Amino acid sequence: MSNNSYMRRTKSTTIIIGVLMLLLGLAFLVWPGGTTEFFVLMCGWGFVIAGIATFAGYFAKSEGRSAWDIVLAVCEFVLGILILIFPFFFAGVFVIFIGIVVIATGIFDIMDAISLRDVKGSLWGLWLALGIITLIFGLCMFAYPIIWAVTMIWLAGVVLVFDGITEIIAGAMMKE
Repeated sequence: MSNNSYMRRTKSTTIIIGVLMLLLGLAFLVWPGGTTEFFVLMCGWGFVIAGIATFAGYFAKSEGRSAWDIVLAVCEFVLGILILIFPFFFAGVFVIFIGIVVIATGIFDIMDAISLRDVKGSLWGLWLALGIITLIFGLCMFAYPIIWAVTMIWLAGVVLVFDGITEIIAGAMMKE
């Protein structure tokens, strides 16, 4: 393959990826509820398919299988069905889980800042402020999960639009 052919293909691929990112970002911004539901439903279908595959895998292998494989298959399948039935509930559950992780991160950042208080030049006050802000964000995510689910989709939309535009520009500027 010639260098020209490779560069033409790379340029086209970069522009196509940029356009797809831009379109996905715009979809996130225009339909945040719909895209949130779409991704939650895809997770639900993923669990349903994983449950079926785990169940089929149990019967496909003759060695090393256990009753836990059946339990796992049933859990995956049932979780998938519940996600498909109650997508917005599970979107909220996911954000609550992220909120708990963010709360823990904020608490650990605050603890780190306090332990660095006596270290000269450690900027422990800045570390403390960031830890408190992180803790507040985590508490907000925990208290208002659906609002934060939509907010995260909007933020992802902004990032995707920006990245899509930069990919298109980068692709257009590539030499063949």
